[in-house]
Amino acid sequence: MSIQIVPNGAEVIAIMVGDLTMATMNDYLPAFVELSLQGWNDVILDMTGVESLDTAGAGLLLALRDRLARQGLELRLNCPQPGPLLLMKQIGLDQTLTISNTPEGLHLIH
Repeated sequence: MSIQIVPNGAEVIAIMVGDLTMATMNDYLPAFVELSLQGWNDVILDMTGVESLDTAGAGLLLALRDRLARQGLELRLNCPQPGPLLLMKQIGLDQTLTISNTPEGLHLIH
């Protein structure tokens, strides 16, 4: 599990690698808090490297979205793997989070 934070102008791209599950939540939490405190205009989570997501991880995404929204910021998810994307659709996260399946905007770091 790792997360790399890459400033990209007024936004930030956080590249996640590993599972986002109950077992890894505490590993991601400090980085998520940092993302919400740095004063970016928008936060993009590149989930290309996240192969597994459970409801605890989904809850962490919602908590980050809510924290950012209170500051007038947007959370966007890019390129979730099929497994995590399926869970997001099953529990309705695709209706509450901005999710893109195209890597546009990520060409600067890939």
